[in-house]
Amino acid sequence: KAPVKFFDVTPVGRIVNRFTSDISSIDQSVIYQWSALSDQLMTTVVGLAISSLATPFIWVAAVPVFFIFWNIQQMYRESARELKRLTSIARSPIFAHFNETVTSLTTVRAFAQQQRLTHKNHKNNDDFGRAMLSQNMCMRWLSIRLNSMSTGLSALCVAARRAVHSAEDMLN
Repeated sequence: KAPVKFFDVTPVGRIVNRFTSDISSIDQSVIYQWSALSDQLMTTVVGLAISSLATPFIWVAAVPVFFIFWNIQQMYRESARELKRLTSIARSPIFAHFNETVTSLTTVRAFAQQQRLTHKNHKNNDDFGRAMLSQNMCMRWLSIRLNSMSTGLSALCVAARRAVHSAEDMLN
C-alpha cells in the first residue's frame, strides 16, 4: 500500500509510465529474453563441446577470453542500467504531457495554445528518442565487441587445428 503522499508528489506521467512499462515487460520482453537465453546457452554449450573435441587445447585460449568477456559484460551492465533509467525518465514527461493535454483540451483551445503544446510534445519525444538511441547504441557496442571476440576465438581454433593437422602430416 502506497501512502497518499506518494500520489501527491509523484507526477502522473511517471506513475503511468511505470505501469505501462511493467506490463509491456511482462507481455513481451520476458518471454523473448528467456527464449534468447536458452538459445544462446545451447549454442555456447554445443560450440564449446565441438571445439573441445576438435582441438582440446583450445581451453588454453578460451579461459582468458572468458575473463575478457566477463569484463566487457560488467562495463556494459553498468552503462545499460543507467541508460535504462534515463530512458524511463525521458518517457515519463510524454505520458504526463499527454494526460494533462487531454484533460485540459477545452482550455488549450480557448487560449490557442495548440502550437506551444505541440512543440513541447515534439521536444519530449525528441528527448525520449535520444535516450532510446543511446540505449540501442550501447547494445550495439556490446554486440560488436562480443562478435569480434567470438570471431577471433573461432579463427584461433581453426588455425590451431590446421597446425595440428600439418604437424601430424609431417610426422606421417
